[in-house]
Amino acid sequence: TQSTWGYSVDRQRLQAPSCLLCCVFERMLPSERRLQNLSRQLEQPSTESLTSQSRIQPIPTAGQVMTSPITTHILDTTTGRPAQNVSVLLEYQAEPGRWITLGSGATDDDGRCKTLLPSTHKLQPGIHRLTFQVAPYFAAQNAESFFPYVDLAFNIPADNMRAHYHVPLLLSPFGFTTYRGS
Repeated sequence: TQSTWGYSVDRQRLQAPSCLLCCVFERMLPSERRLQNLSRQLEQPSTESLTSQSRIQPIPTAGQVMTSPITTHILDTTTGRPAQNVSVLLEYQAEPGRWITLGSGATDDDGRCKTLLPSTHKLQPGIHRLTFQVAPYFAAQNAESFFPYVDLAFNIPADNMRAHYHVPLLLSPFGFTTYRGS
């Protein structure tokens, strides 16, 4: 059976309930209703084998969200509240002056952006850049912003590519600061 990611699954050869496997491939937490619907649909065995161009992600536990290896959040220091719906772009510097877009997203209700990359993405050593489009955020707050956008460049060393990198942004209309978070 094909999943939404293009995986083929042989449920006979894998030692897990078929309805649970579909939840893995669809990046979902299994719920009782979802499991019931899936088990009805999956009664016929498949003869296909598991194939993929990338790795299968682990099953998240209850309440756990699969996150990108690079995450960010924004706190509006003028209000003390998270900055919601701010567009974020993540890029990698392939060579001086040439940037490759790795992912993009927007901050959620808590000011966080946790889905810039798939959780299984293998980081490359070198310079990465986050670009935050802050002018539209401040315009929606009826505030003038000195900065139309904020670029944050940071280095991922070759000896620490498996680490999680959290790069928060503390923001006001006329200033910002950042740090490496945890």
